[in-house]
Formats: sequence, C-alpha cells, structure tokens
Amino acid sequence: MIEAEQQVIGAVLKKPSLMQEIFLSPADFSTEPHQEVWGCLLDHLSQSRAIEMLTVADTLEQSTGRSDWVGVLAGAMAGCVSPGNGKEYAKLVQDGAKTRKLQEIAAALETTKRGEWRDKMDYAMRELMELGKENRRWECGIKDALTMAVDEIETAFQSEGMIGLPNGLKDLDHTLGGFHKSDLYIVGARPAMGKTALMLHFAQAPDIPVGIISAEQPRNQMAKRLISATGKVHANRLRNADLEDHEWPRITSAVSQLANKHIRILDQPAPSIYDVIRQGRAWAYNGVQAIYVDYIQRIKAGNRSAPKHEQVGEVVMGLKELARELDIPIIALAQVNREVEKREDKRPRMSDLKDSGTIEQEADNVMTLYRDEVYNEDSPERGIAEIDVVKNRHGPTGFVKVAWQGAFIKFDDLTHNVIDMQGYN
Repeated sequence: MIEAEQQVIGAVLKKPSLMQEIFLSPADFSTEPHQEVWGCLLDHLSQSRAIEMLTVADTLEQSTGRSDWVGVLAGAMAGCVSPGNGKEYAKLVQDGAKTRKLQEIAAALETTKRGEWRDKMDYAMRELMELGKENRRWECGIKDALTMAVDEIETAFQSEGMIGLPNGLKDLDHTLGGFHKSDLYIVGARPAMGKTALMLHFAQAPDIPVGIISAEQPRNQMAKRLISATGKVHANRLRNADLEDHEWPRITSAVSQLANKHIRILDQPAPSIYDVIRQGRAWAYNGVQAIYVDYIQRIKAGNRSAPKHEQVGEVVMGLKELARELDIPIIALAQVNREVEKREDKRPRMSDLKDSGTIEQEADNVMTLYRDEVYNEDSPERGIAEIDVVKNRHGPTGFVKVAWQGAFIKFDDLTHNVIDMQGYN
C-alpha cells in the first residue's frame, strides 16, 4: 500500500492536472508523511498555487519544520513510471483506506460494553454508510459547479421539467419539479384534511424503494388505506368488511399491485428522532431513496425537558440533516395550530405550523393542505383540495388544486386544474 501511495503522489507531481481527477483525502493515506504531502497538494489546488516539486517541498518545510521534503518528493517522482496509471493507484489507496476503516469499526464493536450497544451500532452504521459512498471533494471551482448545473438542466429538459422524484400529482410536480435529493418537505394541515392520505399518495408514486415512518397509525391501518385508494374500494366498507361481490376483485388487484411496491414501514409509536435517524440510515444502506414521516409533532426529541417548540425544532433539524446526509428527499407531515379555525378564512399559513418557527427556517419546501368542505357542507369546492406551496426554494409558490375522493381517502389530478402562481422566493 505504501508503494501505491508513492505512485499516486509521484503521478500528481509529474502531471498536476490529475489532482482534478483523483478524489482522495489525507486520511486515505496510511503514513503521516504521505498524509502531510497530500494535504499540502490539496491546499495548493484550492489556492490555485503551482503543484511543482520545489514549491510543494518549500510549503511542507515551512508547515512541518522538516528539511528533507525535496528528497521525499523526488523519490516519489523517480518511482513513478507512468502518470497515466495514477488513477488506478488511487483506487488501490482508497481500497486500502476502506480496509483499515473496516478493521477499525470491527475493533470498536469487539470492545462494546453493556449499555453501549446502541451508540456503537449508530457509529458502525454511520461509518459503514460513509464507506459505501464514493469519495467526493466538497470544495470545487466554478467550472465544476457550472458543469453540474448544466447537467441538471439537461436532465430536467429531457424529463419535461422533472429533476426530482415524482409525487403522483402532475400539476404539483410541475410546480416543484419533483422531490429533490437532500431536501426537506413539510406538509401542514389541520386534522381530517387528509395529510396521511396525501403522504401515502406521494409514497407510492415513484417506482423506487421508499420508507414510511408512521408514528400515528399501525401498519395494518396504513395497508387498508393503500388498498382502498389503489383499488377504489369504499374505505368504510373495507374497514367494516361490509363488502359487495364486485369489490373483492378490486381488493385482490390492489394487493397484487401494492405487493410489488418497494415500501418499508416503521410503525413504532412516537419514536425518537434518534430512532428515525437510525432507521433512515439502515434503509438508505439498503437502497431506500425517499423517506416519508407521519408526523413531526409525534417524533420525540432528545431533550424532553426543553420547551415544546424547541423539541420540535430539534426534530426538524434532525430530519433536515438526515436528508443531506443520505442525499434523499424527506417528506414530513406537520400539525397546524387550531387558531386557524377562529379565522374567517381557515386556509393555513406557514406561520400556523404548530410549535416551531424552525420548520419555516429549515424546510426547503412548505405546503399546506386545505379542503373547504370540511368546514362548509355546501361548499362549491366539494371534492377539491388545495395544496398551497407557501415556500419553495427551487421555484414558484401558489395554489395547486387536486381532486379529493373521500370514499377512497384518495387524492388525484383534476382534469382541468387551476394553478395560481404567485412568483418565486
């Protein structure tokens, strides 16, 4: 492994442009001198300084006090037969670093004492997930950022504006561009508006592995909701088993469709944010690409003695950090304050989200859900729900109207939808 590290260093000194193509960190090298050399090379790259043997040796001499760096670097260059093999040797260095890390994780687990298993398990899961990721340099130049931006634009153009995961509602997808990786989405509403039904609609829309954190409803109730919505079987009759003959084939068909979906469910009552993070990491390690949470105020914070708004803030920040860590979208439901029911216009606003202003700050996207028929039996908007995108870091805000099929507890597109765009954040 020492030889492979010397080959990489020598290749870069002979061909400095390789630094743009080799994604190693100082910790990937096994010896302290090699770590110091690579750290110096990264500093030169980020500061646009020349990567040349004498210049690098001078920088190392000033930072370490050692005077033999010219000989060390000259030896690496002399031992490098061909810079063209630099990237291959870099892979060997990376493999060696991962092997050492696995051995470190195993050693840590072997020394687990009573009462430490949860912390050690979290540590091992987090480190194993990091090992599974390809090395990435967080610092970059403007050219790299522009290249990524153009790639995303081309992808969105080819998919008719969709960058993220589809949510199953065409006009909402058009507004959001789908659910974006690493973003936190919040859906707020009063009880009986259909928050959970909307979440389930979102969860089964993409044909990818997803996870559902259900802190309120057990798995069998969620499964019945999915069967009702997918098979268009009357929810009350399904719940009471008061079924007609023609509905049984619909149930069978719905179960068959749903069984092929890659959906994982955690229905632990009132899990802690640490439980959610732990489960999210485990799911992501096994391929889950989006997580749906029902709902924020039912997730326990670590500091249970803090004021409620601080606890909710801790949960929201934990979900946002998890979305970034796993690089997947997280869609979470939230309660809305009952104060909205004292207003003449009972449509929720972002400021009505219960218990925390942190939701407004941390969420990348905030939506509210409203059905006028809940408050007005004679409403001309019966069978219609309003999804108000009140915050959208990636595009427009405004109302999206969708169909509500109460018998099946199901949302769907309106044939002739009305979207009122209010501009951009």
